[in-house]
Amino acid sequence: MANAWHQPFDPVPITKITNWEYALGDRGLSSVFDGSNDWKPDGRTLLWDDDLYIVWFRTVWTVPTEYAGKTLVLSIEARATREVWVDGEPLDPTGVIATDAVAGREYRIVIRGDRGRRPGTILRSEVRSFPRGYERWLSTRRTVLALAASHKEFAAEVALWNRFLAARPDARYVDAVLSALAPVLSASSFSDDAIEAALRNLSTLRGTLTDDAPFVATPYLQFPKPDGITIRFESLFDRTSELHLTHLDGAEHVFRNESPTRFHRFVLDGLAADTEYEYSVAAGNVTAGPFRFRTAPTDSVSDGREITIAMWGDSHYGPTILEAMLERISEAKPDLIVTAGDMIGDGINEYEWVDHYFTPLRGVSPHVPTHFPVGNHDQGSWMKDPEYRGRNPYLDARFDPVGTEPGSSPYAYSFMFAGVYIVCVDPLHGDQGAASGLSKGTPQYEWLRRDLEKHADARWKLLFVHEPPYCETWEGNYYDGEEPLRQDIVPMLEEFGVDLVVSGHAHTYERGLPHPPYDPETGEGNTVAYLITGGGGALLDNRKNREWPQIDIPPHRVQPTDDIKRNDHGEYYRYHYCIAKISATKLETTAYWVRTDGTIIDVLDTFTLRKGVPRRANPEHAE
Repeated sequence: MANAWHQPFDPVPITKITNWEYALGDRGLSSVFDGSNDWKPDGRTLLWDDDLYIVWFRTVWTVPTEYAGKTLVLSIEARATREVWVDGEPLDPTGVIATDAVAGREYRIVIRGDRGRRPGTILRSEVRSFPRGYERWLSTRRTVLALAASHKEFAAEVALWNRFLAARPDARYVDAVLSALAPVLSASSFSDDAIEAALRNLSTLRGTLTDDAPFVATPYLQFPKPDGITIRFESLFDRTSELHLTHLDGAEHVFRNESPTRFHRFVLDGLAADTEYEYSVAAGNVTAGPFRFRTAPTDSVSDGREITIAMWGDSHYGPTILEAMLERISEAKPDLIVTAGDMIGDGINEYEWVDHYFTPLRGVSPHVPTHFPVGNHDQGSWMKDPEYRGRNPYLDARFDPVGTEPGSSPYAYSFMFAGVYIVCVDPLHGDQGAASGLSKGTPQYEWLRRDLEKHADARWKLLFVHEPPYCETWEGNYYDGEEPLRQDIVPMLEEFGVDLVVSGHAHTYERGLPHPPYDPETGEGNTVAYLITGGGGALLDNRKNREWPQIDIPPHRVQPTDDIKRNDHGEYYRYHYCIAKISATKLETTAYWVRTDGTIIDVLDTFTLRKGVPRRANPEHAE
């Protein structure tokens, strides 16, 4: 490992552009830098008004000394649509603004934003510094993919090598890949035969460069136990791998996986409880680490010791917002991260798992165990393919459920942490739309009942299900939650004393505290708290269309309208994340309202569930 290439946190230097000014309403490009004084500061974190559709942004960015001589690539992402100009000219499709950067050179950057139906703003604005010559690959990639748009295998192979070069943009690798693509680099020679020749060349190159390929997912942790934990990481190509584990007393252990794979998995047992360990991973000539994790405690939560769980949902198609939020989440030092699902846009797109989930989480996933209930977007298009019968091979490769029994959903599982019982379920299993995979009589329903019985003595019980039983907010058409869950699962939650149900699906914030007593005949009342935390990065929902007695927030009344595009100005339609602090007698959850750059605007809401204290008139006190 000493002579291996150590994969850095970011493959190339990145500078975030934060000093944006903005001006409201449409205007001509020529007037953007005319010295007018109607521009306002802090455009990077602007929240658009519901009635505003066009916003202009501008800034001046200066090349730092360390970027001199480099290839500079400008990356701009804005919602919903955008146009970008640099020094009065449209941004090059490759994003390249310099191939031999000059220190101190100023660039004037302008964005025209059009939000469409819902609020939008700048999500990503950064400059990446690549070695000189990397621009040759960016230009060639566009040319080759345009020529081979109808050849999926070839396009996928080019995309794979693009990932390789984005992480290791050395000239020798750029030259090797361009040489392998030589048969199709000329439009006159483009043909099926040319593509086949290039594919053979790239296949040979795989054999040559397999050991130099970077990790596409740095380590992520699953299922912490007092005596063990599961560590996973992912490679670009199949390789054998190693994990070096060091106890802080100096004892070192090396674990090896001799079967080549892209999806590396090490299940560690025999560790000391509540103890910090350091570890590094290696595959081929690439290493990553050191990282640290702590095993689970043996004792349960108490008034003298609490645990912290970070929660959010529906970050799909919003990885830049998620990454910014995680900077705040990491400051809370969570013991666990358990999200509400829909981490990616479509489970059929393998690299969305990398780009939309593992990459944003790379700062916390090597240290904090992460879990989520599978959402409809995580399942993705595989749900509709009868060949897979509701199974997604990309989920299967990354999921490691424990305790599931034959016949139950492969994505339903539970685990204990410091006396807190956490269970994730998959109501879409076995179905292509309705949440009937948890209906009474299904294998997963029976499994959940047995699992709740098994953990009846747990101090706190938390159930995570992506689709909510009760929901008041949606966008466009009507939605009020899942009837199959209300009919069959809610009575079970009441029966076994589940304390909190966490969901996503609706891109908003909702919560309801217990309103006892619960009537199993009518469904009125409840002793369970419900939380929807769907503000992790996806486009926000904009209308309340149902009043449920089980939901207290949002508190505003339904505003009937025939215009499905009309917002109702709900104050809880915000990007946010939640932090739950759990002790023996208290579960306190705080929702933080954040801007798209992750800065906290305010506390959106806070609620408390209590145990072992007298019930009072105040609904925050629940036994």
